[in-house]
Amino acid sequence: MRIGARYGCKQKTLFIMVKNSVDYYGLRGEGYTVLCPYKDRSIFGRFFREICFGLGFQKLWYSRKFSKYEYQNIIVRDPLITREYLEWLRVMNPGIKLIFTYANMVGKAKHLMPDEIPSEYKKWTYDAYDSEKYHISLIKSKTYYKCFVYPKRQSKYDILFVGKDKGRLEYLMDLKRQLESKCLRTKFLITADGRLSKRDKRYGRPVPYRQIAEWISESKAILNVTLPNQQGITIRDMESIFNKVKLITTNKYIVDSEIYNADNIYILQGMDLNGLLDFINAPYHDCMNIQERFSLENYINELIDIKKE
Repeated sequence: MRIGARYGCKQKTLFIMVKNSVDYYGLRGEGYTVLCPYKDRSIFGRFFREICFGLGFQKLWYSRKFSKYEYQNIIVRDPLITREYLEWLRVMNPGIKLIFTYANMVGKAKHLMPDEIPSEYKKWTYDAYDSEKYHISLIKSKTYYKCFVYPKRQSKYDILFVGKDKGRLEYLMDLKRQLESKCLRTKFLITADGRLSKRDKRYGRPVPYRQIAEWISESKAILNVTLPNQQGITIRDMESIFNKVKLITTNKYIVDSEIYNADNIYILQGMDLNGLLDFINAPYHDCMNIQERFSLENYINELIDIKKE
């Protein structure tokens, strides 16, 4: 069905994903309906839910809040979604376009593998490597949320890093020391991969994304240390573009993307910091056309195959 972008896409599209993510709060902040798939509201509730899942009583925990609008599209985000839930969702919503999106590289989060996702769902990934390896559709758009773009403040930090360990802790700590040895002001928040991860005093506690958005407004550059084989544009890259701060990244493939601008993006190789000080202190080059290209509307239209009128 062809629906014009002006035809109330917000009322026709439902997003389903777990809470406590930038996408969950960002989409809600932009006026979209976002539903958490499960009804638990506390740590105890999640623990009890996992026990019920293990005993085969998953449906007791499924949220059934589908009646607010007559949806035409349901977009499901990857973490903690089970095949049983996807099958149930399909039965509960006959005739609706069903979409499953990977926000993480395949196998790097608690999510289904592509061959476990029911065939009725169209599968999307942001990463070219995963797209080719698993035969998933590659989304060309990426987006960020205007509700998290805060007014620029006087800079407190030259370089900001926020992210989970994901096997990068030692490299990040060594890099932090190297940066500070060059008199660069750093703000690093490295969190554990999960509740059962090995404790390390160097880990920090997760913070609400609005706190991260404040730190971005006080920073000159954002650091993005990507995973092996990762090629796609990530949320860190979008933070840089929409907040007009510079990007330092280990993703060498970014030079082939449409967002690449040598004035704004520094490719980090190992511990080679040659030219980094000059890069950070040089002016940011405004890229309004890139912001327009990666609008939230364009992202959603690509997912649900809407042609602009």
